Amino acid sequence: MKTDISPKLHGLSRKSDKNEYGKKGGAGGKGTWGAPGDEARFHQTINRSDPNYDPDETEPFTLDEIQPRRTRNELKKIVDENISMFLELGDQNRYSNELRQLTNSMFRFYIVRKSVSLGLHDKDWAVKNLVTDRRLISQEHLERGLEDCFQLAKDWELDSPGSLNKLKAFVKSLEDKEYIASVFLPSQLYFLENQTSIKSKISDELQEFFTSLDIDEFVKFVVELKCRPAHAYVIKYIFKQTLEQSNAKIEFGARLLVALSETSGTGPITILEFMRGIELALIESEDILIDHPNGQLTLSQLIARVVVDECLPPAFFDSVLSLREDAAGSQILNQAKEVYEGHSVSATLHTIWAQEKSLEEE
Repeated sequence: MKTDISPKLHGLSRKSDKNEYGKKGGAGGKGTWGAPGDEARFHQTINRSDPNYDPDETEPFTLDEIQPRRTRNELKKIVDENISMFLELGDQNRYSNELRQLTNSMFRFYIVRKSVSLGLHDKDWAVKNLVTDRRLISQEHLERGLEDCFQLAKDWELDSPGSLNKLKAFVKSLEDKEYIASVFLPSQLYFLENQTSIKSKISDELQEFFTSLDIDEFVKFVVELKCRPAHAYVIKYIFKQTLEQSNAKIEFGARLLVALSETSGTGPITILEFMRGIELALIESEDILIDHPNGQLTLSQLIARVVVDECLPPAFFDSVLSLREDAAGSQILNQAKEVYEGHSVSATLHTIWAQEKSLEEE
C-alpha cells in the first residue's frame, strides 16, 4: 500500500532523491559515508526553521586575541604611566576607562596613593576628579589609598615641606563633599600622633596572647582599641611574632588571623585592612628574615592559609603592586600562591602545624 509523504518529512523518506548525498564511491566502512575531506566538496544547506538550528554554530564570529598575563611589575608600570598621562593631559574619561580595564577592584586603592603622591601639590584638582570617580574608586578604596598617603607623608615632608598640611587640606575637602567618612581624618591624625604607643601596646598584647592562647580576649582588645588605622599593624605584628613560635602556636596564630577577619562574621578587620597588614609585612620581610632566616616558608604558608580560610580572595596574590619583582616579599608572595594552588591545599595547610598536637606534649 502506497503512503503519501508530507513535504516536511520528504527529506527523511527512503524514497527521496537517491543520490542527494552522493555515492560512497568505495570510501568509508559500514555505518560511515564518504572519505575524509568530502565534507568540503558538498554544499550544506542551513535551515533556520530547524528546531535544532543554533546561530552560534553557523553565524560569522571573531576570535579575540588572548593577552598574556602581566606580572605585577608590568601592571604597575602601565598603571603608573596612565596616571602620569592623566595628570599631564587631563582626559579623565579616557584614562579612567583605561584604568578600570587594567585593574581589578582589589587594588584600586593604589591608584589613589599614586595619583595623590604625584599630583598633590600642583594638580590636586585633577587628582580629586580621578579619585572621586565612583565608576573607578569606591569609598573604601579611597580611604585605604589615603591611609597609605598619611603613612608616606613623613617621607614626602622631607622632599617637599608642607606635604602633610597639604594632604590634610585635600582630605578635608573630600570629607566636606562626603566622599569619605567624617571620622576618617580625625582617626588618621590620632594614629599619627600616637602610633608609637599604639604599636607598643599591640606588641605587648600579642606576647600575652601567645602565652594564654586566648583568641577571644585578643579580638576584644582590637575592638576596644577603636583605631582603624592600627588594624593593618595588628596583622603585620601577628605575622612577625608568629615566626618566633613553635608549630603548635603557629597554628593558633593562623586561627587568630581568621577570628580577626570580618569574613568570619564577628572580626573587626576589613579585607583591605588585612591586605595592607600583609603588604606591610612583605615590604619589611628582608629585615624580618634577618632574625628568622628560615621563616620564608612559614610566611608563605600563613598567607596561603588566610586565603584558604577566606580572609582574603585569591586575587590578592596579584594585587600587591608596591613590591619589586626581585624583592624578598615578591618571592614570599609567589611561593604563597604556589602553595595555595597546590594539590589538597586546604587539608595540607590545616595540618601542617600539627594542630591536633597538644601544647603539653611540647
